[in-house]
Amino acid sequence: NVSPALVDEQVKELLKSGEMDEIYEGYCNDPWCLMSSLWENDNFRRELLLSLCDVRNIYFEKDRVDAQIKALRGEYGPLLPDYFRRFGTYYVCADIDEHIDKEFSLLGGFFSKRYDTFLEIVQNALDLSDPVSVTVRTSGAGKGAVMLGHSVLDVSKDFTGLYFPECTVTLTAQPDEGSTFAGWECSGGAIENPAAPSIEVPLECDIELTAIFE
Repeated sequence: NVSPALVDEQVKELLKSGEMDEIYEGYCNDPWCLMSSLWENDNFRRELLLSLCDVRNIYFEKDRVDAQIKALRGEYGPLLPDYFRRFGTYYVCADIDEHIDKEFSLLGGFFSKRYDTFLEIVQNALDLSDPVSVTVRTSGAGKGAVMLGHSVLDVSKDFTGLYFPECTVTLTAQPDEGSTFAGWECSGGAIENPAAPSIEVPLECDIELTAIFE
């Protein structure tokens, strides 16, 4: 946990002064010292916050997680009964199917709770403002894609994610071959150049954006 090195003023001052080396010999070889220095860099701080938000909004997204767990069970589920019969304890072997159901349910519950609480943990650890909602959609199905930062969004449905106001997000519209990008429609906020394929979106409040493809 390196968050104290990022937000705790006393710890930051000790790191800068070198007093941590006196308290703990070689302390500044610790990741705390590295993270404290990196955190002072605006680009690093922005990329870290956006990446943490993407973990929750994209990789922990509930439909995606459910599909991954379903695929995992489809691939390994048929092998588990034999495995538990060979290596399982007596209470597992008593009802192997029930045990498998329980374990996959626990796995799904873990990721569901991660989705619900991950950004709260990040916010508290890094002393951030309340996140705002960013919704992205497209006007023409199958005519183009949208990138949020470094991630390609699934635009077959509306994307909604939470991001911290301490940074901006970059949206980039990518028309498919034979299509053109006509601009952005924005609701709940403001963007400087709605005709540009790539825009910086300030996160002052909840915002909805639609990429218009023709």
